[in-house]
Amino acid sequence: MNKFLVILAFYAALGASALNAQSIVLSMSMDDPNAIVDIELGEGAASSLYLWVDPLADQKIVGMGIDITSSQPSVLEATTHTILNPSFFGGAFNRWDGSNAGSLGDLVSGSNAVAVTGLGIADANTGFGDVSVSGFFLHSQIDFLATAIGSSTVGISANIFGVSDSDGLVTPSFTGGTVNVVAVPEPSSVAVLAMGLVGLVVGRRRRA
Repeated sequence: MNKFLVILAFYAALGASALNAQSIVLSMSMDDPNAIVDIELGEGAASSLYLWVDPLADQKIVGMGIDITSSQPSVLEATTHTILNPSFFGGAFNRWDGSNAGSLGDLVSGSNAVAVTGLGIADANTGFGDVSVSGFFLHSQIDFLATAIGSSTVGISANIFGVSDSDGLVTPSFTGGTVNVVAVPEPSSVAVLAMGLVGLVVGRRRRA
């Protein structure tokens, strides 16, 4: 019986830790952390990704070093990485008390945010209710260009600084997505297509 209780407690703890792991995700939206990144762009077009953080409800992240990656660096090129609300928010709480946007590489390298206070308690008592969505907090915006035709997965990984909470280093779950870059039709091709459609419509009217 005791052995059964020990096994049951082990699996209960395992399930709890899996459910309560910090999450760091890329989203297509600065309003919704659950907007899955599945983007199709014409070559040369610009777009943005948004990095959201969901820490444990009873913890705060005291350091976060992350890289934002691309599986095909020739397809995507970051132009800016802006850490949003990097210091005092609402005049009461530090949100990102010290931050480094990192270098623009593949896509962003060496980004670091420290001393994050008040995260994980998204209610009126913290002053953070209007910048959180179901426990997620918006960290940064990555603007990028679609520089070549192809498909690239975009992802997140901890860099040498790692991610830590009040108890030490943690291993968050990271969620990325996919960006597909397609050829943009040349103006002459578009014109030929338009003429063909006009001819089709005129022909149908004459037959009518």
